[in-house]
Amino acid sequence: MGLSFLKLQAQDPHFSQIINAPVLLNPALTGVMNSDARVMINYRSQWASVSTPFQTMAMAIDFSPLRYAFNTDDILGVGMYIMRDKAGLSELSQTQVQLNLAFSKSLNGQGNNYLSIGGQMGYGNQNINFQNLTFDNQIEGNVLNTSLSSGEVNLLQGLDYWDVSAGVSWAYKPEKSQAYYLGASIFHINEPKVSFMDDDTELLYRKYTVYAGLEFRLNYLVSLMPRTFYLQQGPATELTAGSLIKFNMERSRNRHESAAFMLGALYRFRDALILIARYDFQNFGLSFSYDASVSGIRRATSGYGAMEFAAHYKMNFSRRNRRGRTIVYPSF
Repeated sequence: MGLSFLKLQAQDPHFSQIINAPVLLNPALTGVMNSDARVMINYRSQWASVSTPFQTMAMAIDFSPLRYAFNTDDILGVGMYIMRDKAGLSELSQTQVQLNLAFSKSLNGQGNNYLSIGGQMGYGNQNINFQNLTFDNQIEGNVLNTSLSSGEVNLLQGLDYWDVSAGVSWAYKPEKSQAYYLGASIFHINEPKVSFMDDDTELLYRKYTVYAGLEFRLNYLVSLMPRTFYLQQGPATELTAGSLIKFNMERSRNRHESAAFMLGALYRFRDALILIARYDFQNFGLSFSYDASVSGIRRATSGYGAMEFAAHYKMNFSRRNRRGRTIVYPSF
């Protein structure tokens, strides 16, 4: 996990395939898509060599309910996501339930150029199992005696908090295999208290995210999709950059390709090389990635990294707005 430090409760879990979970990346991306609704599932398992691997799961759904209701290309997006993270022998767990709202303004009246702003509000919970931990007070000479008191007082088994986040994004897709996007978001604007002790200074740091990407055609069947992300949360920073190669598997000149296969790699500086494979068919997409650690932590994890799976399904109830035009948006 790229944003991991000793105070695990003060950092967010995250996905290497965060672009495949747009509503987790930026609230402004809620509802902006080539469909009326979508469902996304993400799963990450990290450091399988340890006794209790770190696992993160998320499910998100978003809609654009007014997309075709009025004579406009503007989009109102609503959505929600649930994320669950469980880390290590202590069973340190985080659960987040977030509601998203976003408005996307069409900049050119063509349904392919949008400036979006969005907000997010929700509930968070953290728990830890102190019974699985040992403390200095339980050491007698050279022997560990877990029947002794830990000596720790005023410890909480769990805590709850409210959370607020926001973001802005821009995206433009002038043609089938050409697209540009960039955005920025701020999570945990209110910096909620997340200490298991009576400590008002232990806060969930604000997380700042900036990202950009594009797609351009090499020939009729092959496109490049470079992308980069930067995250900062408290003392932790993360820079990731790389590209996918996209193979359009159908020769149709339709504006929306119905099948594509992607391969690529991202490099998270001083941490991991991320290998990605993805397949999109019609409204369904499935991707797999593996983080190959390049940092010193690989010695402690026997060289094992992290595996991720991501899936999405898009639903269309009406393909065009009242102007008779299909709205398009970059495929992340």
